Amino acid sequence: MTFRSNNPANRPDHFNKFYDKHIKRLHLHGLRHKTIDAYSRAIHRIGATFDYQIESLTEDQLFGYCSALLQSHPSSTTHFSKLTPQ
Repeated sequence: MTFRSNNPANRPDHFNKFYDKHIKRLHLHGLRHKTIDAYSRAIHRIGATFDYQIESLTEDQLFGYCSALLQSHPSSTTHFSKLTPQ
């Protein structure tokens, strides 16, 4: 996994548009600041992992990413209920 700066200037424009839309939706849902911060960091982390091409991710790619993250981090620090289909 490659770490990339959280600075929007270092991310592709298409990702920034998606990211900004995601943040606006979280605000419109009335989520708390800490929750929005956690979800936005997760989207950025997923974006950095997949070269910011998240709009074309398959379900298998996302599940593989989540599985690898759960294996490398304590389960208490990872929560994927919002990422899994209902």
